[in-house]
Amino acid sequence: MVSCKNDRHNSSQAFQQVSGSDFRKNNGIRTESFDSFFQRFKTDSVLQLSSINFPLKNILRYEEGDTIKVINRRDWKFWKFETEKTYITTRQETGSNKAAAILEMEDTGVHVTYHFVKNNDEWKLDVIEDEST
Repeated sequence: MVSCKNDRHNSSQAFQQVSGSDFRKNNGIRTESFDSFFQRFKTDSVLQLSSINFPLKNILRYEEGDTIKVINRRDWKFWKFETEKTYITTRQETGSNKAAAILEMEDTGVHVTYHFVKNNDEWKLDVIEDEST
């Protein structure tokens, strides 16, 4: 079962929507939804660093073929997911343990997908896929 949430906002609004304490019960265990986790991930530098599977694979998709780069923990720079430009974000939770956040900036050709996996009830950024033109 796939659940999609599409948001199209100005950058000043898109990432300020906070879903609060959006937790679901799963066999008596509180499980955080992806949307709730992502709201914290994009604004909390400590959480962001601890919620990435390092070394992080960064796939750059080109017409000539793919280039794979690896980002190590020491090379990661906090990404606020906020810019001055207008952008579109799409968050997709696929099943119970996979999700993606897609960042597109209007009129720029930017299209980056952040793939997350859930392991032991913790969401982690697993792969970045950049299909920007």
